[in-house]
Amino acid sequence: MITRALAAEIRHAPDRFIELLRSRIGGDVLGPLEAIECEKLERLDVLLRFGAPGTCTVGIEAKFDHELTDEQLTRERKAVDVLVLLLPSLEDHVVSDADRGVDGLAPVVVVTWAEALRCFDDSRVAASDIASLPLTKRAVERVLRRLVWPDPVTRAWSIGWDRNGSGMPTVTLQSDPLPNGRQIRGQLQVVGRSMPVDGSPVLLEYHVGVTVHDTEEDMPDPKTLHEEPGWIPPLRTLRALLQGRDEELSVARSRRGHAGGRYGHRKVELADTHLGPGRWVAAGYLGWALGVRSVPTEIGSVQRLAEVTSTVLTEWYDAERSRLGA
Repeated sequence: MITRALAAEIRHAPDRFIELLRSRIGGDVLGPLEAIECEKLERLDVLLRFGAPGTCTVGIEAKFDHELTDEQLTRERKAVDVLVLLLPSLEDHVVSDADRGVDGLAPVVVVTWAEALRCFDDSRVAASDIASLPLTKRAVERVLRRLVWPDPVTRAWSIGWDRNGSGMPTVTLQSDPLPNGRQIRGQLQVVGRSMPVDGSPVLLEYHVGVTVHDTEEDMPDPKTLHEEPGWIPPLRTLRALLQGRDEELSVARSRRGHAGGRYGHRKVELADTHLGPGRWVAAGYLGWALGVRSVPTEIGSVQRLAEVTSTVLTEWYDAERSRLGA
């Protein structure tokens, strides 16, 4: 286990690592190192006990995918005098006023794995060991935040970074409202409900769609006489836009079923009735959007996928505005 190997390195040659801690903690709170423990107190990865001039305990919580709950953070801060977060990147935790020491809660400092490993000569844990670990959600989020979006998107669209309903990193994009009150929406997200753990590449996909509500109006009973739902014409526009461009725009013609929500079971029959064989443009979920997904794309090609996503979103938005006479 990597954290136990790190503890062994500290036992063998603690001086430079302790100096690194002193530079982050400040003051003169660390005396001589007296003991090192692993996964005991509050199951902290590593616990360092320092002696006089002032006894001090330093807990080290190592995270490769920084999902530290507020409850866990508070519990660990109550158990030690200083809590060190050992992370792949300083970007994984922005130190704020909330991390300062207060009554009953230890201060929080951040050290990166690269900084820690530089403290040891011929370390049994190498930077390549950290780099070879499967990509974490936080690492994927850093990639997504660094994407360069074309001007039409950055100027006129709302862009957000979040995790989707499955907890996977995602970028969300939303247009200004169309004249009919609907929006064109997009997501660039990790495929599936969990990160790959077997060395498989991280795959991403886009989903672009038009807002569809989980209501009787948007999802009328398909077995009764009803007006054409308002989301059907935008999807016809999208289908025409994508015609003959599957490869160029990485289109996946999946025919997905239930769309979630109270009325989602009606989607397939409504799409069959109004879109016919073209109901592959009705993938998605009520309460967000129905539209089209891309074929899965490896993370190394995510910049191109972002550019393709931008093309579909902006061309569709312009075509919808034209259709609605805006």
